[in-house]
Amino acid sequence: MEKEIGINYVDFDTLIQTSDVIIVQTPLTKDTKNKFDKNVISQMKDDAVLVNCARGGIVEKEALAEAVKDGKIRYGGDVWYPQPAPKDHPWRAIEQTGLTVHYSGMTVEAQERIQTGVQEILTSYMNNNPINDSYLIVDNHKIANQSYQTQS
Repeated sequence: MEKEIGINYVDFDTLIQTSDVIIVQTPLTKDTKNKFDKNVISQMKDDAVLVNCARGGIVEKEALAEAVKDGKIRYGGDVWYPQPAPKDHPWRAIEQTGLTVHYSGMTVEAQERIQTGVQEILTSYMNNNPINDSYLIVDNHKIANQSYQTQS
């Protein structure tokens, strides 16, 4: 299959050392937390671009800020850690970096689903009706939706 689509599978070290652009799309787990730390970032090609659309905690914030300020790499991110980012977050001071609030991949259809969901939630609340279980994140002080469970 690699030949058919013109790719080569490589190990992580080879990937970070040879890639011009790395796009992170992985869940935050104990194995991926701070995966892109100072050591990993230092092995990246000079002027490589790191784009994190997954979870902010996958990239170690101080190491990233230092690497971008020093001109080692460039960065684009759709996530922060913690989120929302505090006023003193080191990424806020990085120039020439694109950062959004986990919204860059939002399609028009997704925005319409959110709009419909918010309307249903508010209508239920105003009419003293229960909120549809699929909309609940926390219920009775516990995580109600598996999508929001933190992997540890």
